[in-house]
Amino acid sequence: MRKHRLFSLGVLAAFFAASIFITACGGLNDPQKPQNPANQDNTKPAAQQMVAADVFPKAPDGTTYSGYKITWTDAQGKEQTKTVTVDDIKNGFVLTGGVKEGTKPKVTPLVKNADGTETEKPDATQEVNPSSSTDWKLYIKAGIDELSREKPDYDAALAWFKDAYGAEKNNTTKAYYAVVQLASISVKQETVDFMQNKMGFATYPKKLNALVNLDWFKDETRSQTRTENGTISISVSTFSKSSSFAYKRVKGHIADTPDATKVSIPVNGNLARFEMGTVGPLAGKWSELGYNALLKKIIDTPLKDRKRWYSRDDSPDSGKYLIVDAFDDGGTYLVGHSDVDKMQGFDGTQGYFLEDWNNSITYDYQYEEVSTWHVQYPELKPAADWYKELNPLLQIPAYIIEHSDSAKVDQLIDELYGILFGKEFTNASTVLNSLDATKSVTINKQLIKRLGMSGEDRIFPEDTDVELQKEQLLGIIGGLTVTKGAVELLQSYSFNTDLNILKWNWEKEDEILKNLGSYNRQQDPFNNGFLKGRNPQKIVNAKDDIVKGADLLLAAYKSLTDSETLPAKAKEELVKNIAFIQAMVKEIRDAVAEGRKANILIGENNPLAKPPVYPELLPGEPHPTPVYLTKFEIDMGKVFTYEYFKLTNLFEMDGSKPKIYDANGSVPYMNLTLKRFMDDFVTVKFNNNSEIFVDFGIPLNNDAGQRIINFYK
Repeated sequence: MRKHRLFSLGVLAAFFAASIFITACGGLNDPQKPQNPANQDNTKPAAQQMVAADVFPKAPDGTTYSGYKITWTDAQGKEQTKTVTVDDIKNGFVLTGGVKEGTKPKVTPLVKNADGTETEKPDATQEVNPSSSTDWKLYIKAGIDELSREKPDYDAALAWFKDAYGAEKNNTTKAYYAVVQLASISVKQETVDFMQNKMGFATYPKKLNALVNLDWFKDETRSQTRTENGTISISVSTFSKSSSFAYKRVKGHIADTPDATKVSIPVNGNLARFEMGTVGPLAGKWSELGYNALLKKIIDTPLKDRKRWYSRDDSPDSGKYLIVDAFDDGGTYLVGHSDVDKMQGFDGTQGYFLEDWNNSITYDYQYEEVSTWHVQYPELKPAADWYKELNPLLQIPAYIIEHSDSAKVDQLIDELYGILFGKEFTNASTVLNSLDATKSVTINKQLIKRLGMSGEDRIFPEDTDVELQKEQLLGIIGGLTVTKGAVELLQSYSFNTDLNILKWNWEKEDEILKNLGSYNRQQDPFNNGFLKGRNPQKIVNAKDDIVKGADLLLAAYKSLTDSETLPAKAKEELVKNIAFIQAMVKEIRDAVAEGRKANILIGENNPLAKPPVYPELLPGEPHPTPVYLTKFEIDMGKVFTYEYFKLTNLFEMDGSKPKIYDANGSVPYMNLTLKRFMDDFVTVKFNNNSEIFVDFGIPLNNDAGQRIINFYK
């Protein structure tokens, strides 16, 4: 269940993230001015068949019905049953799937008993005539009913919401229609083609239901075997003949059960008894009963069946008995004198004294450890030879490399941009912007639940309908517009480079950069245009969109905290948890607009500005000295400078190529000038004055390093 919820949220987050691009590409040029939705879906829905509220059976005078059971045969011939309360039918009841021609729905009243249970009143059952209606509320209700199912059909629910918008365009239907538009992005044909052919997801679905339920994922149990070393230590003892004896030497045998006619001693007894070893390092040595058999078991067990740890309880003799056959000065067992003092011949046999029991032998052995785990990943298209052995998740970027034109990585990014942010996002953005700001929108609790926005640690209480204002809904667009600005910042750079040099098994160290030969400008990221500027206008757009999006977010936050409809507890939690985020958004917004540094530690209860909280210490354990940030600023003016993050700014250069130190030495390296670069636009200070950024020498002393050295000769 958690998997489905997390994936659903991820899908919806992806939809929302994409919408910001559409917003800035013409769908929402002036968010404060209501507009008529572009590309409106004006398709009129088919009339809904329903049972009107006034045709439900009425209870006799002096009595009440608690609800009704409704049964009908839908248009496909499937029997349907639904139990509803009196409140549920105030606006009538929608007969999902229609009614089969020639049949009528049956309504049976329910009566609540004293113990809280309900009883049907079959004598009051009535056949009723269904009516038809295109009231938008019925379509919303049908969609919500679908979401209320244990296993909802998301495609069907969204189709109902779309029909509601077609029936009437008001604040509520527009809000639901926006959800439809955003969700449909994930399963439109262009998306399916891209995900299957460019990403390699062989079974990426055309239906939202299959997408959310992960029907396109593959379940697999994987295992990994590795050889490990184990150790077992066994105490050994030495004995001497003595008249002051504690032990007698006997011959005997091990049996599963005691022998009533002989002395029978439990192998796992509390008192120590000993046997002469016969295997491995125990051969010719005395050890406690059971250990010789245990060591033989370890030696005879295949590696794959051995365990990490062994104790005497693992011995094949554990739980068995030593049966004493006779006294014997050459016997292989030593037992306590009290064990055998009643046996005939006791007085005439040699006694033994334990001289030393503090020695031990250590036996090192190997075993195979098998780790087994369950994995889920998208079912992928057949892999090329160079990456078919990679981890399934690594095969995703490998597929992209194999099937992408190396010179057109930017084009691939732009193609995805266009797919995600077409007319559907334009419609969603424009529809939300066209809401009447004087009226709230009621979002049903089931939709809030399916969006993962209600319950413990969520913004809204569980099982509660939510009233939202226009500014609050536009906050979604605001968040997406901020994300759009961040992506546009990325799009101001080129990511074109020769991907063929990455075609090697990334899990094998000896294959690193195996395709890198003599110098080739196409393969040199310092000179082939990689991370060079691509479009300076994107920097301008990025700044504008981040400021615009932040303004919408701040307006949404103010609307939520000023709201009279948001439950008090929800409002309290909102202020408590995100007040510092509001302050940070405002600070970053202003810094981007003004081209100055942004203070990231701003805001009350900002966790970045607090000393760490350590777990409770053990007695005598020294308390660690807390280390925490005292200053954290990012220069937004430099972040939004064209080509600021180009690759040559990150390395120490020797002309147009990276400088290689001690190319003929024992440890040649390239210098990643992280400190110089980061200190230029990020200011970080700790309470102990420690440094966070340091230059990093990338060692080139392995085969891959030698390939790089040869490449730049």
